Amino acid sequence: MALIPPVITVDDSEWPLVRVRFGDSISDPGWDEYLATLSRFPDRREKYVTITDARRAATPNASQRRRVSELIEREKERTVRWNVANAVIFTSPLLRGVITAIEWASPSPVPMKSFATPEEGRAWLAQRYEAVTGRPL
Repeated sequence: MALIPPVITVDDSEWPLVRVRFGDSISDPGWDEYLATLSRFPDRREKYVTITDARRAATPNASQRRRVSELIEREKERTVRWNVANAVIFTSPLLRGVITAIEWASPSPVPMKSFATPEEGRAWLAQRYEAVTGRPL
C-alpha cells in the first residue's frame, strides 16, 4: 500500500482489486506519485480493477487534469489490455451525473462508472471482472 502525501492512498493488498482513496487536498508532487503508481499496475501483466473513493476528494487543478489526460493517452494500450474497469465513488448525485455525462460524450478507454457507495462500486467491478476473466473478484 502506498500513502502518497498529502492524502492519496493506493492499496493493492486485495489484488486484483486496487483501492484508491483521495483526501481533501492534492499536491502536485502527490498527484505525480499517484499517477506513477497507477502506471505500474499494467507491468504485472494481470487483469485488475480499480475503485476510487473520491467522496472527500479535492478537485484536481488544470495542470493535474492535463497530466492525467497525458497518462491516459500514453498508457492507453497497456491500460485497455490489463485494467478491466474503474468504479468511482462520489457522495454527490450531481458529480455522479457529471461522470455519466462525460462517459457518454467521451468514453474512457476502460469502462468507468460512478456510484454512491463503495459496496455498489465493488459489486459492479466484481461482475465486470468475472465477465472478462471467468474468475471471481
